[in-house]
Amino acid sequence: MDYEAQVQDANALPAETAAPEERAPAAAEDASAEAGITPEEATAAPEGFTESDPFAASASADIPELPGWYLPTVAAVSILAVVSMWKLFSKAKKPGWAALIPFYNLVVLTQISGRSGLFSLTYVIPFVNFVTISMTYYSLGRRFGKGPLFSLGMIFLSPLLLPVLAFGKAEYQPKTTPPAPESAGGGTHAAAPPLKKAA
Repeated sequence: MDYEAQVQDANALPAETAAPEERAPAAAEDASAEAGITPEEATAAPEGFTESDPFAASASADIPELPGWYLPTVAAVSILAVVSMWKLFSKAKKPGWAALIPFYNLVVLTQISGRSGLFSLTYVIPFVNFVTISMTYYSLGRRFGKGPLFSLGMIFLSPLLLPVLAFGKAEYQPKTTPPAPESAGGGTHAAAPPLKKAA
């Protein structure tokens, strides 16, 4: 028997006696026929699908296109933040290159604000990080001699106010001490001299 005759005999076998790989297409055709779908419709590619880019239809629908100004703006703000941090670190007698290293720059910023470097570990805890970063920025403003309003502004407007600290006349004050309380008389009084022992 020649090859073509064998193929015709194999196709003539009922679905139950056919080999498993021969049964699958027959079962798919039966299911398509029952659903009222032609074989061409069943094997047709979905709309928007191309063989060269199988994800073209889903990718264009899921990801919105960014405006042309977005990436240059983000790059400019990022560069300004790094340059500002470098200058701040230099003012605080810390290495400026630390501004280039992610997470380490937050450790140094935390140290400059008067807290332990370990305090910066709280930056990775969701919801807690907002509070701890706010505390750091507030303390940073105070360490550079700024008032409470400027320090509160550092929390919400840090990309704008960080360059003000860095390139302004603000000097780093390693230890912030509260001002001495004034006496009831309105002025400050010198401390009383120490008592002398009687001889």
